[in-house]
Amino acid sequence: MRKTLLLAAAMFAGTVLGQSAQAQINVTSWTWNPTVINAGDLMYNGSAIGANIGAGRFELTGTQNGGPVDLFTYCVDIFQPIHPGVFTQQPIALVLPNAVKQAQLLTLLEHSDSLLAAEANVSNQRVIAAATQLAVWEIIYESNGYDANGGKVYTHSPNPAAVPLANPARTLANSYLANITNMTWVANATKSLVLLYSRNNQSQVMLGSAVPEPGTWAMMIAGIGMIGGVMRRKRRAEATATA
Repeated sequence: MRKTLLLAAAMFAGTVLGQSAQAQINVTSWTWNPTVINAGDLMYNGSAIGANIGAGRFELTGTQNGGPVDLFTYCVDIFQPIHPGVFTQQPIALVLPNAVKQAQLLTLLEHSDSLLAAEANVSNQRVIAAATQLAVWEIIYESNGYDANGGKVYTHSPNPAAVPLANPARTLANSYLANITNMTWVANATKSLVLLYSRNNQSQVMLGSAVPEPGTWAMMIAGIGMIGGVMRRKRRAEATATA
């Protein structure tokens, strides 16, 4: 009987968590936070696919389940522009199946979040956010080593004087990637990666909680309680039938 109860509870928890992972978020507006820097031209396999692209951290605002949301994210899709629309919350494995890379991306976002929170200078914040975005693209797209100045995906500045923060951002991105690959930085496991996915929009990644939200726990506890009530009623009915 106890095994049945536990199995049912586990199935319920899995259902709740699965529903949570696929929650829809309606993004009604977006901006850069901190303000964006011009990173130059975005290169993919040796060809420019975007000129004077912005690099930085997004702030998305909108609604989820009727309530307001305010999210800080980074781009994981260089082939789509970002615009308001509906995103589905999905596991990061949808765009990044490699578990080692997932751990690297989590490590990057955890440390970048701490660096941004501790930095008071707005110009420095902009470079940190831009470096983080460049490093995100490296982790997502590169397979033979990371270098924000070359490889499969990188940014290039034909006129460095016109984009003075681009080179510092690339240099900082490479230092972040080195810290991750040599394990000077490691994830502290208090956060998780959350993918905001859309086929027709620029999918985003952000930090999420490593454990279910309080509302999810409440649903799980309520569900386990209902299962327990059903089992108790069944036992009473069986006892009455045999009396």
